[in-house]
Amino acid sequence: MKKDIYVLLLAASLFLSAAGLISAQETGLDYLSADSFLSHVAESAYDYIGNEEKLHQYRESYLQSRSVLYPQLRASLENGMSDTLYDFSKSTGFKTENQKGNSVAPKISASQILPTAGVLNGEVKDTLSYIDPGTVAGFSPDPYWANKIDVSVNLSQPIYFRNAYKASVDLLAKSSQSNTLTYRQNKNALFIQALRDFYSLKQALYNRLLIENRLEADRASYARVEKEYSMGLWTKSVFVNAKASLLKSESDYLRQKNTFQESRVSFASIYNLKALPEVTPVVDELAFDSVTLADYEKALAAHNPSLAMLSNQIAMLDSQLIIYEKDNAPVLSAGISYSTTTPVKKGENENRAVSGFAGVSVRVSDGGKYAHEREGKLSEIEGARNSLLISKERILGQGRSLFLSLELCAKNKEYYSVLVESASYEYEKGILDRELGQITDKTLTELKLGLENARLALQQNIIEKNTAYLDLLNLMGEDLFVRLAAAEGTEIKGTKDE
Repeated sequence: MKKDIYVLLLAASLFLSAAGLISAQETGLDYLSADSFLSHVAESAYDYIGNEEKLHQYRESYLQSRSVLYPQLRASLENGMSDTLYDFSKSTGFKTENQKGNSVAPKISASQILPTAGVLNGEVKDTLSYIDPGTVAGFSPDPYWANKIDVSVNLSQPIYFRNAYKASVDLLAKSSQSNTLTYRQNKNALFIQALRDFYSLKQALYNRLLIENRLEADRASYARVEKEYSMGLWTKSVFVNAKASLLKSESDYLRQKNTFQESRVSFASIYNLKALPEVTPVVDELAFDSVTLADYEKALAAHNPSLAMLSNQIAMLDSQLIIYEKDNAPVLSAGISYSTTTPVKKGENENRAVSGFAGVSVRVSDGGKYAHEREGKLSEIEGARNSLLISKERILGQGRSLFLSLELCAKNKEYYSVLVESASYEYEKGILDRELGQITDKTLTELKLGLENARLALQQNIIEKNTAYLDLLNLMGEDLFVRLAAAEGTEIKGTKDE
């Protein structure tokens, strides 16, 4: 009994909603709506969660790469021990035995990339030593403490650097932007695919209901033919054909019922639903604001993710060329170091030392490697610029095609609505004509099939309009999760790019 009520409610929903009289929320049953489903996708779908994790990885990778632009500090602590024998017996007639030493040396080193693309390194080391001189010609000096401080600074500077530091910063920033755009593209692709799968599930239910209606019609037709055949009004051929038609409808119904059930199971698994979804065959038009071609062309230049990624690629190639030229430029190296050794015991001598160096490193010959690689990079930049121009025209053409599709869907909506109205009238009239015996069951079934096909065409047109609109907004760089939430006045969680 419950199943019959459920079937009747779905059939009524199909009839009324296809005619545009009710929405999915007015059926009175707990159905999965588009906004609640997409809200679930933004919270629990495996692919969505995986995409969010990739965004986190992109950000961590960017922060890690950017850290090289900041001072790099390192601290260490060294401990040393020695036990040395000096033998001077052949030259002086004596030897030093068991000269021992222990030391501890904290050290701090630092490096910094300079705005001139050079690298400045520095190091400070403080060594505290305890030295036991051992025995020298039978005499044993007192052990003593000594403190040695070493300070060194050196610079490695390309002579030709052409804003290489800024190029390194830009390269990291553009790479991070491209990763974020990839995340947004994946997110929108998930949105569109999720909605397409949602519509496919509704279509599977619609097809099941169509076959179920046909089955009911064939059952009624068979019952009428069987009764009239027993009265001798029909030949056996007509009776057998009616039975065969009924058996085929029963087989088609079981097949489509199984297909719909498998679709529900697959849908629940893909989108991490805790229970099999209950849906209606109703497909509502998405409530987005109207978009003009001027809006599209303006958004295309500013926000289209594919064009933005190509622009970033050109900027990254430019930065890589500058860095490549810097890396192959002559390098000037210079440094200075200072050390002082101070005995802890007063009255002992203090030693100081200062040293410095300077030099230049120049590539003399590489067989033309640098020139060829540089030319290859310039060619790659030119190719990327051409790809950007071609892609802009292609995407602009895609947008215009989608606008034409939306215009066609609007016109088709009027056309299919008239077809549904006309087919509904013919079918209702056919029911009366059949009761009066003016038409056959086969003719009535054909009228019903015409009505069902008109409703199906109207629903498919709504799906085409929705998906065309989503494709258009996607090309404009919209966040579809956020846009749908704003359009529907609902909250879809997990949609902000932090």
